[in-house]
Amino acid sequence: KTLNIEVAERAFAQGKGVIFVSGHMGNWEFLAQGMGAFRPDVKIATIYRPLNNIYLDKILRDRREKRGMKMFAKLTSYHGPVKFVRNQNILGLLVDQRAGRLGTLTPFFGRLMSMSPLPEFIHKHTGAPVLGISMKTTAPGKWSVTFHEPKLKEGEAFTTPHMAALLEDAIGE
Repeated sequence: KTLNIEVAERAFAQGKGVIFVSGHMGNWEFLAQGMGAFRPDVKIATIYRPLNNIYLDKILRDRREKRGMKMFAKLTSYHGPVKFVRNQNILGLLVDQRAGRLGTLTPFFGRLMSMSPLPEFIHKHTGAPVLGISMKTTAPGKWSVTFHEPKLKEGEAFTTPHMAALLEDAIGE
């Protein structure tokens, strides 16, 4: 079941690619690999941190690639992900981890947290809309996916605090 599908369709209609942000909640691995069913005509990528166990890392990368997902290794150049999005593709990012000194200090559930400025950066360089996406189990083997739109005022640019608010909405649901 998909909720707010019109939000995603409006984003795709812009023809600039789409950046999906989510947290480490729900079955995010299934969501990442299953996005191809939503838009089989669009390529999907993510930025990932290689696992410490090289054997498990290879299994995970192979499974993702088998389903058509492209993976950009964390801490490499952002030229690849920017170009990927510019080619009207989907970039999915898990953004709920502390970003340390490289992050943007952002209110998140009433506390300041250092969050990744990457979605804002890629949005500024591509014009691609940023949407929140969440998934929850509704029954054994059944899930619902919800698309979340940022709350932007007229003419307001997407920022990292908007991303934090998207995550708060998704987690709150």
